[in-house]
Order: sequence, then structure tokens, then C-alpha cells
Amino acid sequence: MKAREASDHFRDGLGYEKAADYGRALGSFRAALSGGYDNEHIHMAMGRVYRETGEYGASVSEFKKAGDAHRDKNDVFFSNEVLNETEISEKKLTLESRPRGLGAVLTTRCNLRCIMCSSWKKQWDIPGRAVSDIHGILPYLKRVMWLGGEVFLSKHFEGLFDAAARNLRLHQTVVTDGLLIDRKWAEKLARANMNLTYSIDGIDRNTYENIRRGADYDDLKRSARLINEEKEKSRNSMPEGRRMTTSINYVVMKSNYKEITDAVEFAKEYGFDDLTLTPVDYIDGEENIFLTGDRAAADHIREAVVRISARAGEYGLTFHNWLPAMGGAGHGGESGKTAAKKTAAADIFCYWPWQHLFIDIGGQVKPHCLCSRKVGNIEEDSLSGIWNSEAMINYRKSILEKKMAGLCNNICLSSPITRDCMGLSI
Repeated sequence: MKAREASDHFRDGLGYEKAADYGRALGSFRAALSGGYDNEHIHMAMGRVYRETGEYGASVSEFKKAGDAHRDKNDVFFSNEVLNETEISEKKLTLESRPRGLGAVLTTRCNLRCIMCSSWKKQWDIPGRAVSDIHGILPYLKRVMWLGGEVFLSKHFEGLFDAAARNLRLHQTVVTDGLLIDRKWAEKLARANMNLTYSIDGIDRNTYENIRRGADYDDLKRSARLINEEKEKSRNSMPEGRRMTTSINYVVMKSNYKEITDAVEFAKEYGFDDLTLTPVDYIDGEENIFLTGDRAAADHIREAVVRISARAGEYGLTFHNWLPAMGGAGHGGESGKTAAKKTAAADIFCYWPWQHLFIDIGGQVKPHCLCSRKVGNIEEDSLSGIWNSEAMINYRKSILEKKMAGLCNNICLSSPITRDCMGLSI
């Protein structure tokens, strides 16, 4: 078998893995191995797939082979990845590996007063000690997400962004309203390994400005055009796989659910790569159609996401539907996948408590932004202390025992979030 054919088998296997077709994934990986494609990457992939099928001993063995095959023994990023994956397969509760993912709210300062958000009412900035802790774990991270408030109003943001960008295998996500991005920032962002996520909760001018109070719809369009222009300029100079992508996060509520189909057209017009629908949270009342059981809204959304999925496919956009079921019926999802694929793993529903930390407003820490229970506070403890705190250990233990009540968000339990969104391993 030619080397190119073997590498093609490996790529096919990764595709099958993402689709949770583990039998075909293993077949492709074995074909690649028989063709001479034997390196750390294929053993890492086989270790992940064996774990998903409940073959934990085989999984640990493959991760060991990956570590042995890697030539650079001083590579702390890869060594930590191997150790972390091994510890998950061994179902360890106290970890020697470091976090591989981080989300951090840097400030509650904001230029807007959105109707579904109250974080701006209490000013908070991430403390300097926590910023130092973050700098210390950047070499181990695969993914980091910066949030606000508005991140561009944080005095720590640019220093953290630049430091993260020096770690070439670290992918950054910046969540923003986009209105404070100037040419200088657009050029810097477009040349980083990152995703820029715009919070856009209305496609009609009046809807957008009523929800995102203080925003100007013309400023939004200016920013989107500027970012798309710089993204296209940098496309040829950035290696494939490290090029900037742009996304829209659309928070669905009563005021805007009738415009969700228009969101995919806006994404296409302004060069976005991705559209995600998420439910409004943290508020009661009629705007929260997911609590009120609005039947008209449920029927409209159910039909709309089918059209959005089709149009996104036609336009080459990625579409994520993270909306929970309303009235006992789901709404479809990315490529029509169902939530059933999340339960493919034999014992481990979700990997986030083994891989990730999220720093929320006020310094509260959870495994992930969607998790329901805090495990510590950076005002009181270090990130390393929280990583193996009693609360974090209990989180891992509860996941293994399938006791998710009170720990897991309903979005994870009942929406069509696919298996590959439940951790950094897939």
C-alpha cells in the first residue's frame, strides 16, 4: 500500500470517529497501520475510539504507544495530552495531568445593556493572581475561550491573547459583540489560530437594537465586513487548520425566534463560517419561551431549523442547534444528528470534568460554562488547587456513576448536541 493511501485511511478514520461510527473508524485506522502509517497520531486516535467502545485496556495501551512514538520527549503539550487521555481511560478521579481547555470571563464591563443579561450591573474584573495562573497553564492548553462582559474592555485581554497566540497548537475563541473591533485588532485577530464569535441576536435592525441596547446595527455590519476583509487577506498566509474562522451565536427568545432563518442568510452575506442557536438563559418571563412552553414558538422553530440546516449545507456553513426540546419534541441539529450519539461511551457521558475549567463571573469555577455546579472560586484558591478539589473529584465520580442530576445542564442532556461537543477528545 502506498503511503498516500495509508494516510487517506487515517483521515477516513477520523471522519468515522467524529460521526461516532467506531467500527469503521477502527477498520480505517488498522488499514492505515498495515500500510505503514504508524505514528503517535494514529495511536492517539485508536486510544480514543477504543475508549468510546468500552475497551479501556486497549485504549490505555494505544495511548502508551503514542507516547513512545513521539520523538520530542520535552514536548509538554503532547506529554500532557497523552497523560490526560490515559487518566480518563483509567477512570482516575485525581489527576496528574493539567487542564487542556479553559474558558474565562475576564470582565463584566460592557458597552451594551442586553435585555437577557444582567452581568453588567455588578462590576467585576478577573484578579491578577488568576491571570498569572492562566499564563502558567497556556503551554498545556488545546483550547481557550475569552468572554465578557465585553472582552475588549478588559485590561488583561490583549496580554493574554498575545501570550496564547505564541502557543501555536492552542486554539483561541473570542466571544464579543464585535462593535469595538478596529482595523488594528482585525488584522491581529485574522492572523491568529482562532475563532471569533459574534453575539448577534437579531437580523432585523429594530430587533437587534432592542435586544442589544446601546448597539448600532450599522456598526455591526461595519465590523463584520472589516473582519471578513482581513480574514480573506490572511487566508493564503496562514497554514490550513490554523486559519481564523468566524461564527454567529444567536440566543433565541420570544423577541427574535421568527428571525432565526434570516440568520443563515446574514451569515452567508457577511462571510461567517458557522451559526449556532442557543436558548436564552438566566431570565424568566415571556422572553424565555423554553420555560413558558410557547407552542407557537416551538412549532416555528421546529420547522425553521430544518430549513436552516438545508441552507447551511448549501452555503457551506456549519450549523449547530443547541436548543432544548420544547413540548417533548426536538428540533433536529447539525446534519440531523440526534442526542443519542452522546451516550455512545460505555461509562463516561462527558469528558469536560477531566479536561476543562471555566472561570465565571465573580471568580466561580465550573468544569464547563454549561455545567450547573461550581467546584471552586479563584478569589479563594488557585486553578491548580481547584483542578483536584474535592468538588471537582466528586464531579468526575458522579459522571462515572451516571448521577448527572444537578450537575449537567439540560442543554447537554436533551438538546441535539453531538458527542464531539462533550469534550476535547473527539
